Amino acid sequence: HRDLHSFPTRRSSDLYLQEIREVQPKGPYQISGLSFGGLLAFEISRQLAEDGEQVGLVALFDTGNWAYYRNLPADKAAQFRRVYMVDRLRKYGRNLVQGRFQELWGDARLYVTSRWNRLAWKVGQRFCQIFNLKIPRFVRSNLVMFSAIGQVYVPKNYPGKLVLFRAEGRSAEYGDDLTLGWTDIARDGVVVHQVPGGHLSIMRDRKSVV
Repeated sequence: HRDLHSFPTRRSSDLYLQEIREVQPKGPYQISGLSFGGLLAFEISRQLAEDGEQVGLVALFDTGNWAYYRNLPADKAAQFRRVYMVDRLRKYGRNLVQGRFQELWGDARLYVTSRWNRLAWKVGQRFCQIFNLKIPRFVRSNLVMFSAIGQVYVPKNYPGKLVLFRAEGRSAEYGDDLTLGWTDIARDGVVVHQVPGGHLSIMRDRKSVV
């Protein structure tokens, strides 16, 4: 049996934690991360708190708790998938009716590319595990690897408060839980700030935007 909590996110966070302590041996610490980096920030903060260190701020930038969505009750999981499909069909329909064929082609290309990358990663990973080989560079994809790691990560309870900067551009299926699945993980709750933009664009400098 593999401890899904400790591998491989725990191993990654251990490396970052070691470097953090080399720069700053003692707290208080202020730690943040975007997307998958938010999972690492959470796990690092949890380990620091477990060691008795003071963590002043844990900020997650549009980071969801995948374990929450993976373990949704059957009725909520079905609703999640249904909302996802309706939202995507509406989007594709609008693009088709309004003649935005460039966007339709971009979505189709992204869909095919992501599926191919996932398949190549799974097959390559399995093959290399069997023959004890290093995974070839051409099947590596940060997005796929981060997704694979995040989907098996199970966060333990955090004895403090989390601050979540949630992208307003999140797709409709995530609308039921503003905390993106972190509510029951943080003992002192989750403070949610809605931020303009999408998952990656929330980090762009908007000072010059009128």
